Amino acid sequence: MYYFIVNEHGGSGRTKRTWQKVQKLMDASGEQYKSFSTDSETAATEIARKLTENAAEDIRIIVVGGDGSINGVLCGIQDFSKVSFGLIPSGSGNDFARGMGIPHNTRKAVQQILSAGDGKLVDIGCVEKSGAALRFFGISAGIGMDAIVCKLASVSRLKAVLNHLGLGKFIYVILTVRTLFSMKKEKVSVQFDDNEAVNFDGLIFLATMNLRAEGGGVPMCPDAVPTDGKLSVCIASGISKLRAFLLFPKLIMGKHAGSKGFFLQDCTSVTIKTQNPMAFHTDGEYCGDVQAICIKCLKEKLRLLSC
Repeated sequence: MYYFIVNEHGGSGRTKRTWQKVQKLMDASGEQYKSFSTDSETAATEIARKLTENAAEDIRIIVVGGDGSINGVLCGIQDFSKVSFGLIPSGSGNDFARGMGIPHNTRKAVQQILSAGDGKLVDIGCVEKSGAALRFFGISAGIGMDAIVCKLASVSRLKAVLNHLGLGKFIYVILTVRTLFSMKKEKVSVQFDDNEAVNFDGLIFLATMNLRAEGGGVPMCPDAVPTDGKLSVCIASGISKLRAFLLFPKLIMGKHAGSKGFFLQDCTSVTIKTQNPMAFHTDGEYCGDVQAICIKCLKEKLRLLSC
């Protein structure tokens, strides 16, 4: 049985049209399926929780939506060992689909799900606070500028306009420039695995990546892969805002490694402590302000319906 969780209000109407195509393809396939409509990440989390909390057998959950809907579903799954996860992308950023090699074409995405067999195991990330799991993520988690951008994008009217024009990912570029010159830089202590903590003064952002890109395709960690049991961390700190702005073209092209002000590190876990509360996000969803969190890689935690 395939269980589709559909954000019909996503993508300024694009997801609803995508779902109509998916229904026709599933009807033609003869496979059994059920669908659940959602209008928020919180609702998607609750649907996934109810589907998986007492699952007696393997179930296949398919998201029709964007990165926010994916994050909501991941955070609701109660037993990953009994779930196979699929995606029909229809969001504005689609970083998860891009990073996992899932086709944007609806027909191809459905065909891939139906022919995936047992699929493949991929890593996801987990955010912990005081030893308790708070959230899971498939793409990234971070503090600072990119989290502030996520917070602003969630309430931006311009995002809806750009989504309607098929230019939704440009909202992140616009808000990033605005946020950079208005935000306050912070002092942060970062511990990679069990190594001694390192202080970063004037931190602009810290992005913990499971996939290579976030924010509509910005390759924070160009060498990150979701099957190596590691997270890749990108930190920008210790430089002026103007220099950071001038380095953005390098960042967008994935050529920032080695540039002054950027620090890249692979690890299985990263512990972050900040002097002041800082905006935090998972998969582009603002999760409030934090001062102390631990982010871990969960190796081969998610079974992905992908060839």
